[in-house]
Amino acid sequence: MRRWFACWGLLLLVSLAAAQDTLRVLFVGNSHTYTNSLPSLLRQLATGGGHVLETGMSAPGGFTLRQHVTHTATVSAIQQGDWDWVALQEQSQVPVIPYWRATWMLPAALSLDSLIRLHDERTLLFMTWGWRDGGRQCILDSCAEFRDFQHMQDSMSSSYRRLAVLLDCPMVPAGEVFSRVLAGDPFAELWNADGYHPSLEGSYLAACAFYIQLYDESPVGLPHPVEIPVERARWLQEQVADELRGPGPPGRVPRLDLLEGWPNPFNPALSIRCELGAPARARLELHNLLGQRVALLQDGPLPAGRHLFHWQAAGAASGIYLLRLSLDDRPALTRKLTLQR
Repeated sequence: MRRWFACWGLLLLVSLAAAQDTLRVLFVGNSHTYTNSLPSLLRQLATGGGHVLETGMSAPGGFTLRQHVTHTATVSAIQQGDWDWVALQEQSQVPVIPYWRATWMLPAALSLDSLIRLHDERTLLFMTWGWRDGGRQCILDSCAEFRDFQHMQDSMSSSYRRLAVLLDCPMVPAGEVFSRVLAGDPFAELWNADGYHPSLEGSYLAACAFYIQLYDESPVGLPHPVEIPVERARWLQEQVADELRGPGPPGRVPRLDLLEGWPNPFNPALSIRCELGAPARARLELHNLLGQRVALLQDGPLPAGRHLFHWQAAGAASGIYLLRLSLDDRPALTRKLTLQR
């Protein structure tokens, strides 16, 4: 009997550990998400890395985030899914046409993010890629002209990065990974014949980028679609890892999404927590909306683990402040905080 209880207890511990490791992600987008089944590619990577991943998807062809706001299937999935993350992907032209970016993308993202937060879920932005040849992009009578992929990608990146700051949420910069791969292989076929949907390699790059964001681990050496040759898949994995975390051996990397300040709004005391999965040189500072630095809290090496900082906003004016964390040479992560007197 004692042996039976011991075995049962061991099985219970194993089951609890497995349950704790389960991550649930809902993809909200369109054909850029369902082409080549991006969620399935990500699940394959997660399984290979020893993780349990469950995914859902609401991705009707051609949909914009504005359409998702009132789409019954999307709203129901967010409300009923108990997701850890909800990944938002905008239609590929909306972010690069100023009028539609302002009137469609921004209000819709704010609305969806509010719904996501209402159900204790977290928003994750999925930055897609510019079209292979750039070109003239029009929705109705509003247009924008791009000379090539990189010109369009620069506009795409700018739009998503501004939105990430506004929503105070992390982002998967798949389009910037495309840029990295093309710098090493200008003839890489990352698009289908239409020049805007992803090829299998393009979707796999996006899946690897999601893996790094979600699991804080390198994808190098993990499973890949059998249609992609082993050496090619390894090179693609390395390009994603180098772009998102800098060159180095596979393994744990600094988490760029674990940065928070509380309370928010605050007055006058602010506590700031960051958590690193690996040692890094860190610079943590606060700026006002004019870009002026009002506090430098850290500038030097930080070991792996949790770190707590404090700021007393004595003499600072009420308003919005930007908390910026830079790790090594990676892009800074920004959080928006409000001082409310």
